[in-house]
Amino acid sequence: MAMNMMKKITLFSIIAAIILIPILKGQNYLGYQDADVIRVKACIKHTCEQEVILINGMITENTPDKLSAAIRSQPESKKTICFNSPGGVAKYAYETGNIIAENKLNTCVAESYLSQNGDLISEVVCGSSCPVALLSGEERFAHGIVYEIFVHASGSLRTIFGFDFTDEHSAEKQEEVKREILKTIRGYSSLNPMRVSYNDAHEALIERAFNTPHSQKDKIELNEALFTYWIFTKQFIPNFQ
Repeated sequence: MAMNMMKKITLFSIIAAIILIPILKGQNYLGYQDADVIRVKACIKHTCEQEVILINGMITENTPDKLSAAIRSQPESKKTICFNSPGGVAKYAYETGNIIAENKLNTCVAESYLSQNGDLISEVVCGSSCPVALLSGEERFAHGIVYEIFVHASGSLRTIFGFDFTDEHSAEKQEEVKREILKTIRGYSSLNPMRVSYNDAHEALIERAFNTPHSQKDKIELNEALFTYWIFTKQFIPNFQ
């Protein structure tokens, strides 16, 4: 009987692995897949003019390589890297930010983005580890006013069979990750001395993030993003006329 039970457990484990591995590799969270890095136009209301490189989706181990390839493929001397991402793996968000800083690029979040095939990417968000990568920009542009910026403490999130499971880090682990994030953000200015930095404001942002459980979202209002935490350094206002 014990042998039959072991066979059943083994069979179940194999079936579960076959089903779960593609799901976990898909990095699906809140409808976002592994990020595409694509050429788009940043939009304010119905005006889409500036060409940018968009990180669109979850930041994963593939994102830094995709970004490096996109940067190499563009002939412009100065590029802007924009985001529509609910976050992702912190390590790769840091690597993404380092690439942006090393190349002395700007960053942005826009109200929407127009793809090269004419599709409009809307309901834009930059959350979790995304703002850490966003802060790497030499200048950081806010295109319009309609998008969501949010932060929370570090943790692990997996989606299994459509259900989100959150693993909250211990207090010791949270402090370790906090120190790592602050070191990363300060390091952006070492990679690009021209980066517009506000160390005290950025440290205050990270402190706020770690006061929010990973399973929750602390939304950063636009005036806070501009004037309290200096996530953005410049804003383009929509023309309502």
